[in-house]
Formats: sequence, C-alpha cells, structure tokens
Amino acid sequence: HPQDLSQELTDAIAKYTRYGGKILILADLAAEAQRIYSPVNKRLTPSAFNGLNTLWGFDFNPNVTIADLDNSITVNTGSKKRSSFVQDIIQFTINKDGINQTQKETKYLSQFLFASATPIMPLPKHSSTFIPLLITSANSALLPSAVVYENVNPIDILPQFKSDDSQKIIA
Repeated sequence: HPQDLSQELTDAIAKYTRYGGKILILADLAAEAQRIYSPVNKRLTPSAFNGLNTLWGFDFNPNVTIADLDNSITVNTGSKKRSSFVQDIIQFTINKDGINQTQKETKYLSQFLFASATPIMPLPKHSSTFIPLLITSANSALLPSAVVYENVNPIDILPQFKSDDSQKIIA
C-alpha cells in the first residue's frame, strides 16, 4: 500500500523495473489494518503510486471497491446477546479458482482474504506484460468506496449489490 513515495524512491523503483526487476502490485483503496490495529486512528487513504502505475501499464480507481457475493464471508453484525449473520460482500476470500497457479508468486497460495479490494486494469496498448494473479468470481460488482471509508454495516451494503457478471483483477 504505497503512500507518500519520495521522488528519489520513485526514481529508484522505476530504474529497478526498467532493468528487469519484477513487482507484485496490490493496490488498495484503504489500508484498513491501520485503522483496526494502530493506536493512532489514521484516516483511510488509497494507494499512491506517484506515476509508477503508468510506467508499469496499469491503472486503478480508488473511488470504487469490489463486492464479490460468491466469495463473501459471513459476519455477525449483531451483539453478544443477539446474533445477526449476514454476507459481507466487501470482505471476501479468493480461493484456488481465482488464483493464478502458473506463476511462482502465487503458485502455493490456496486462499487470500481481502478486507476490501480495488480492481486494477491494464492500460491499453502498453508494452508491459500484465499477468493477472488474483481474480474475483463473475458474481461481483463495483460499489462506491464510501462503503469502506464510512465503515457501512454489511447488512446495509447487501441491497446495493447487483452483479455485473464479470471477473475483476485484484493483483
């Protein structure tokens, strides 16, 4: 989840990749772990690549988040006294069928859990090799990133879901 990259670091990373270095990219609309586990309540912000994404031939839209019904997890939105279980379509697990097993970076993965995810897209007519590694189910959709930033209850998100019947590339 790159943030506040200095120009010096950006140039060094660009040089590394121009000379054959490989990069595994996980763009994030909000690093929620910072909000959950940090003693300081940090504001959620999207990944900032400082132009490296254009160099590498991809783009991502931090204004949307992926909802994946087929891979969603069940969460309890109730209390200790009264449970209320619902599918959290923003939190989902990619299983082997959505993991590219032909690449060494993901070959041994059997599952990958996302608290939220942003799709990445290859730029048209770019010379980079774009190899999708993690892909959602087709029973997925894009929702406004506000559902993550505002920590909307999963029970209120579910009615907004309408599958667009297309897989999304996450990494």
